[in-house]
Amino acid sequence: MNTPLLIFFLCSTPQTVSSFVNPSSTRHKLTEEEINNEARRQDMIKALKTCSPENCPELDLSFSSVYSDQDLASEGLSQIDIRGAVPNPSEFYHIWNLEFYKAAWEDTQRVAMAPANWDLQDWAIVGAIAGGTGLLLLVDDDVRSWAEGIHSSSLDTLADIGNAFGDGKIMLPAYGVTYLAGEITHDVRLRRVSMLALESFLLSGAITQIGKLSTQRERPDEAQDQYDFWVNGFNIDHDSFPSGHCTVAFSTATVVSMEYGSDYPWITFLAYGLASTTAFARIYDDHHWASDVFMGAAIGTAVGWAISEFHRERGRQAQQVIITPYYDGQFYGVRVGIEF
Repeated sequence: MNTPLLIFFLCSTPQTVSSFVNPSSTRHKLTEEEINNEARRQDMIKALKTCSPENCPELDLSFSSVYSDQDLASEGLSQIDIRGAVPNPSEFYHIWNLEFYKAAWEDTQRVAMAPANWDLQDWAIVGAIAGGTGLLLLVDDDVRSWAEGIHSSSLDTLADIGNAFGDGKIMLPAYGVTYLAGEITHDVRLRRVSMLALESFLLSGAITQIGKLSTQRERPDEAQDQYDFWVNGFNIDHDSFPSGHCTVAFSTATVVSMEYGSDYPWITFLAYGLASTTAFARIYDDHHWASDVFMGAAIGTAVGWAISEFHRERGRQAQQVIITPYYDGQFYGVRVGIEF
């Protein structure tokens, strides 16, 4: 739904806007030269700067669909499209567009610096995740024993599906195929979701690898018990916590859900259903403790949400703005509508 946010530039006399509209006539075809009047241009820029200075230092005016004869006294709408500093999504989400990679680097910095900007609610969420992980740590061995007692051929098949959805060697090519499908079909949304899934995969994967190397937890099929952290010094194979498969699965599910979930709720259920299957599979196959799986899912979800939200912010900065002449029988001016 398009909701116009109207900003009015109203002038007290026709003469004050003579450089923009012809005061001698109520019927006027706007010319590009008139619209490009620098003083008026600067006024528009100031009014349309709704984004933060560091992300949107200026508004680039580009003109299209222009000029039709309309009566300014009625609803004469000679329309001019204006695009913001953020590129059009149809051009932005291409693998050869360097601006996307610059944005990805900005996202990485924002995620790295996020704790410095967390409020009480954010810290409460982090505390809840830490508390949940601690509680699961206490029952990790019990959950493992339960999983060992439920094996069946049907659950083996389910676990195979879950393992595949969290396997980077499978998901990376899947992102590529999805992207190519978007290119071939000119589906911007499909290209975007594949590129955001890849960005989330790389960033969340890096965080998880740092966690693995720093905690040095042994996997359940190697450990004496669930408390085996830093046993016999550093060993690169002691990489149980957090679960990398769950990080991949939940970051992908979150990106897909945020992109398509509002239009197709069943996609959200499917995406998180597959991710949950990955969590089950890692415990079922004795590759991870329950607390590993929980933390991996939390990291993947958090990073997937953050990446999607950062790009939504960029999209909101690039919303279409329509400028139309305005005349109410007494005042001349300009009406600015922002579609979002």
